[in-house]
Amino acid sequence: MKRFIMILILLAAAAFGMYAAYHYYHDEYLPEQEQKQEIQKAMTLFEELKPEQNLPENDQIPQAEPLTEAPRFADPVSAVFSFLMPTQPEIIPESSYSETDTEPEEEIFKQEEEEETFPEILDLSDIPEMIDYDDNPLETAQDFNSDLIAWLTVPGTEIDYPVVQGTDNAFYLKHGVDKQESVLGVPFLDYHCAPDFSGFTSVLYAHNMEWVLLFARVYSFKQPEFMRTHPYGWLTFGNQAHRVDFIAYETAPDGSDIYHTEFIMNQDKRAYYHILKKYMIHSMNLPSEEELAECHLLLLSTCTFEYQNARGILVGIIR
Repeated sequence: MKRFIMILILLAAAAFGMYAAYHYYHDEYLPEQEQKQEIQKAMTLFEELKPEQNLPENDQIPQAEPLTEAPRFADPVSAVFSFLMPTQPEIIPESSYSETDTEPEEEIFKQEEEEETFPEILDLSDIPEMIDYDDNPLETAQDFNSDLIAWLTVPGTEIDYPVVQGTDNAFYLKHGVDKQESVLGVPFLDYHCAPDFSGFTSVLYAHNMEWVLLFARVYSFKQPEFMRTHPYGWLTFGNQAHRVDFIAYETAPDGSDIYHTEFIMNQDKRAYYHILKKYMIHSMNLPSEEELAECHLLLLSTCTFEYQNARGILVGIIR
């Protein structure tokens, strides 16, 4: 009788093991492999569409170390579907933060205390602010997708992607540059912004993906030393590549007033200086209130998960 019971237990354990293995294979392994294939396809397409820009090299910029410290969900699918785009900008009261949320004012104080230990800001005097091309380097890519408006490159990082603009802030969240459904999506400009980046603020959104894809690297700029050693990027559109000089890293809730895109009066632009200061973790070569009002700002926004609906935002000036 005992032998029979033992046989039944072993058979039950074997059946359970086979059941678990079957569900793991179909529910986890296969979806993960399909996701990897989908991402590889998207990255290959990015490489095929990449324009010949001939950007100047800078040996002073180190290649970023593998990203391991960014807070994120365990799987990229969760990260993707947690990404909720700002819609109606609004000021978020302090009471909306929990006791465990990171307070920007405290972080600013900590960063200021450590400022003397930061590396020197790289000298950009030999790097042109603008590069002119005889022809539009994005012509081939724009023939592939007319929504493609620019190409963003940040030397020393993995950020080297096309930028599209749709008719809303939802489509390219779950669709690739080929307009097919994609877990990766593609960096896109807020549909309220001018496609030629002539507005006061131009906001780019992209997922914070595992494997350091899309805007995952934006989180590294939260460290002042990283921004100082990676102080600029390139935004190519039309017949020019414009240098983008990074000036600040911000942490703000989704839907906060930092996402404003319409500025009627010059005083509205000057007021934006104080909005940046409100959410600022640290800054570098930050212009004065009056100087900032004369600039064209580029914001790179992504999820960073410090608290619910937290967004990390890298702010730069388009030269």
